[in-house]
Amino acid sequence: MIDWNTAFPVLSITRKTLKSAGLTDEQMAFFTDEKMTELAQMVYVEGLHFIDDVLMTAREMLDKSFGQAYGVIAITRTSLNETGISNEEIATLTDEDMAHIAEKVSACIDDEELLNHIYTGARNLLDFGNMAV
Repeated sequence: MIDWNTAFPVLSITRKTLKSAGLTDEQMAFFTDEKMTELAQMVYVEGLHFIDDVLMTAREMLDKSFGQAYGVIAITRTSLNETGISNEEIATLTDEDMAHIAEKVSACIDDEELLNHIYTGARNLLDFGNMAV
């Protein structure tokens, strides 16, 4: 008897396909089995039928991953208290107020100097396995 519900793959995605499209080894490392499954599900849900669409989706996944933010500087109510602002005053600040203060401070940060510190920290970790200067 023939099982009418048996599925036969029409399109498959392999790491070899992604690599041949020009992804670097660093980018390929992102595509674990879990990420490959996620990509395949996205292809199915979005109804992608052409390899260019699949590759574009893979690159979008990479962009999201490589663009993930990691907090470097944060403002807390404790840090406000350390500046001399009283606990009573700090208690009146909402989370929205704190976010607004963080935005104002962010606008004052020298991007080039911060990027140099980020580079130095990352380089030390990559070269020496720790954050020692």
